[in-house]
Amino acid sequence: MDFPFLHPTRFKFPGAAPELLLAFLALTSRFSDKLIGHHRILNHSDLSPLDVAEIYARGAYQKLNNGQYDSSPSETLEQTQAHLMLGFHEWGMGKGSEAYTSIGRAIDQILRLRIHLEHDEREYPMLPSSLPKQEWLVKAYASRHAIRFQKPGREGRIDQEILRRTLWSSFVMDRYISVGKTRLSRWFDLVDLQVQLPGSDAIFMFGEDVRTKLLEETDQDFKDRLDKLRELEKLIRDWASGDDGDSQNGLAVEMQDRHTVLEIGFQEATLSRWVKVVYLFGDILRWASKGGRRSGTKEVQAIAPWEPASKFYIFKTHHEEYKKALPRTLVYSDSNT
Repeated sequence: MDFPFLHPTRFKFPGAAPELLLAFLALTSRFSDKLIGHHRILNHSDLSPLDVAEIYARGAYQKLNNGQYDSSPSETLEQTQAHLMLGFHEWGMGKGSEAYTSIGRAIDQILRLRIHLEHDEREYPMLPSSLPKQEWLVKAYASRHAIRFQKPGREGRIDQEILRRTLWSSFVMDRYISVGKTRLSRWFDLVDLQVQLPGSDAIFMFGEDVRTKLLEETDQDFKDRLDKLRELEKLIRDWASGDDGDSQNGLAVEMQDRHTVLEIGFQEATLSRWVKVVYLFGDILRWASKGGRRSGTKEVQAIAPWEPASKFYIFKTHHEEYKKALPRTLVYSDSNT
């Protein structure tokens, strides 16, 4: 659940970046008797599973420290994913500061790759006003979704979902470890987090086109954004139907191959719901670490927890709304526990 960006048919030992494989083994080697036995023989020592995990973690850090961060976007993405896995490893080993540093590096890379601005209209480049409206929109849209047009169709959509899932993994890990005055959240300002929530595993597996909500998006805001996207894509489809170059042909292929699935309401993916509940957990944790009911001004502290203006009441209301929106298959009951 914490690292959903590994696609079943894409993540293979021959071909993946060494630092990503080593970080993966730092998390999984402790569960492999064969790997543990191999290292015990190799080191002539009775190593524990955690000792073996540390060997792979050190190897991953060595690869990352020797690597160059001006490499291709795909290689940089794998470095980002390796940092996320290493952060989770450090967190599980009780090394909170090291985990915080690793997750911070991953988030820095995500910001550099501009993954967090997928649906931010401010990101459209300032193109010359002399361009026709349709051509301006096409160039703007293609610049924000370039990975789709490098690989039109299923493969491009899988790439795009990998980017989203990598970002949301960093968000979840950031919420886990950001607590107190010394570990501030990197994703505190959600205005800059303009990426739709992850789709379902089936969508990811088969490379379907999916539309989901942004993290704090209301139903009406989602409808308005969807209407704008549909209008934009209609303009692009009309413009791309010509044959004035390869980029237009790539756009045409992408648009013809489009069948958009909406995953909202009861169709929302389990992973998307997980991100939402971790978001709520992070807010509660941050409030509690600042003193809970004893934080804020004297007037704020005097508000009883059952009053609607209190933070406790607000968190309780959000939790109840979250539970109410869950489908029956995700709710524990006497019949399924």
